[in-house]
Amino acid sequence: MIVKLKVINYSELKEDFPNEKDCGYKIKFSSNKIYKDLMDEITKNFKKGNIEIGYLIDYDTTKDKHCIFHLQGVKRFDDTIKVTYLYNGTIR
Repeated sequence: MIVKLKVINYSELKEDFPNEKDCGYKIKFSSNKIYKDLMDEITKNFKKGNIEIGYLIDYDTTKDKHCIFHLQGVKRFDDTIKVTYLYNGTIR
């Protein structure tokens, strides 16, 4: 099964995370890595039949900082999963 993913506001994600940065004690990931991690998580859940309404994806190697994505819905005959990038930061 092939799952397609579309981040509706990908330009905002690209703006916040233009490239990978080494920040000394951590690495801050690029939008491409975040997108790949999101795609892997959605594909894994989709194959299990477990679709989540939202996803937290780490954006650095400390695992303290996350990007939040909100699922826009899955249409029965549409093979593209659409999500919106909402937030990045620490969840408390």
